[in-house]
Amino acid sequence: MLSSIFYFLIFGIGGIVLPFFPIWLLDTGLSVAQIGYVLGIGTMLKVVSNPATMMIVDVTGRLRAVALALILIVWVCYAGLIKVTSFSYIIALYFAISCFFAPLMPLADRYSVYVTEKTGSAFGSKRLWGTVGFLLTSLGGGLIFNMWGVRPLPIVMLVLFAIMGVVALNMPKSIRTIGERSSLFDKTNPLIQVVSNSRLIGMITACALIQCSNAYLYSFSSVVWTEQYGFTAGVIALIWSVGLVAEIAMFTFADRLIHRFGIKTILLSASVVTM
Repeated sequence: MLSSIFYFLIFGIGGIVLPFFPIWLLDTGLSVAQIGYVLGIGTMLKVVSNPATMMIVDVTGRLRAVALALILIVWVCYAGLIKVTSFSYIIALYFAISCFFAPLMPLADRYSVYVTEKTGSAFGSKRLWGTVGFLLTSLGGGLIFNMWGVRPLPIVMLVLFAIMGVVALNMPKSIRTIGERSSLFDKTNPLIQVVSNSRLIGMITACALIQCSNAYLYSFSSVVWTEQYGFTAGVIALIWSVGLVAEIAMFTFADRLIHRFGIKTILLSASVVTM
């Protein structure tokens, strides 16, 4: 249950950031090019911050301490965004937010897989609650920002991260890492093992290409809908919710679909549908 709640909150935060943060940046006076720089830098930082943070968790096993540290730092950064002063100020704070928020996702995956292995429960049913969280906060954010505009966005984020901090306090202090039980990472450098595993590289490449195809949608769709079509925050939330309903259905049956068709077929199908 705890891993499902954590997913709910992480994706719930995404339900505010993805649809509405670009609009908030636009509302602060940034140009479309500047918005691209802010979001692009945030995305690139994940390449470094995610593996670095998870390496700390692997070595120390201190899941709760790492999660709480990340949440606290991001909370402080969003508090700093309440009073915006300049483009450089925003990009500096979002630099820190991206560095310390992004690792919460693989950390949640690590914890969920740990629980799945320990209890025998289905991973898909836990991940499903992430999509539910995204859907509900996106719709809720649409209502809030319709009434008061997007300026209160940092305050909404402070509330969500405070709740996440309370949840993280109830996570186990430490976990036995997957590496201790997985033959894939035994006795040799994990990075070398990953690079030399062609099937794993193929899966990572497929996922990366799917994500790349969505980059423009994630970054600029809300800006275009606001600037060119005059859509309100509520309408934008409804547009985002359409895909989420399909995602909920997918995760509901994910374990059965993977068991029947295999992960390779599922990835190929996802790539074709994305095109």
